[in-house]
Amino acid sequence: MRDSHDGPDPRMDLGYNDPPPPSDLAAKARRKGTAMRRRRRVAAGAGGALIVAAVAWGVSGTLPDREPAVRPTGERPTPTGRPVPTTSGPTGSLSSSPTTSSDKTSSPSSTPTTSAPATTTCTFTDLKVSLGSSQGGAGHTDVELLFTNTGSRPCTLRGTPGVSFLDASGTHVGPSAARDLTANPLVTVTLAAGSHVYSVLHTTNTGVYGDPGSPPCSSQQATHLRVYPPGLRESAQLPYQGDVCTTDTGRSEVRPVAKGRMP
Repeated sequence: MRDSHDGPDPRMDLGYNDPPPPSDLAAKARRKGTAMRRRRRVAAGAGGALIVAAVAWGVSGTLPDREPAVRPTGERPTPTGRPVPTTSGPTGSLSSSPTTSSDKTSSPSSTPTTSAPATTTCTFTDLKVSLGSSQGGAGHTDVELLFTNTGSRPCTLRGTPGVSFLDASGTHVGPSAARDLTANPLVTVTLAAGSHVYSVLHTTNTGVYGDPGSPPCSSQQATHLRVYPPGLRESAQLPYQGDVCTTDTGRSEVRPVAKGRMP
């Protein structure tokens, strides 16, 4: 160690212990700040370039040329950044939200009403033809013809039956019965299943034509009746015993069908 009494320190003469001037300190601080800002900008630019490159690689390796300013209507963004079109309405394409059965509008439930089936004309297979009661009077006999509905549904009849007389060999005897529309009205009658309607066959007693002054009759015995239900071409043969005129004199008559029984 140098003694303080040996004389002045040579370093003091060289200015080692003197502080630098203020102007030099300020210039040095400015240069240091400028260098730091330049390094920050360079680092920021490099980091941004890395981020852009990473995003571009994640989107399929390339960046889009240009992002549309306005997305078309009906497009929605996806995690990849590309718009995915969604369609709806009458285009026939798949919708983004499929319709289920619960989405469909259903009409209010109501109890179905069953209307009665339309009534049709009776067919021959629907009917049973038979003879009912008979009533005799002065010079005539009324025979009841019955038509019974043997089907499972109602049916209708309208008009007068066709009636002719047959002998034992099946040959026609005399003229067929004429239609008499003066006794019963001509109406449509409905036969419920199992019910019947009637018609009246009005025959003349051939005996009254044997008197002097009466027109000739030329009677002949009939053993069967051939009966056609109103409006049908099929016929039924019914046993019958009686004399009929073979001429138009005293010709038998038949009346339209009616509900009920012969009075």
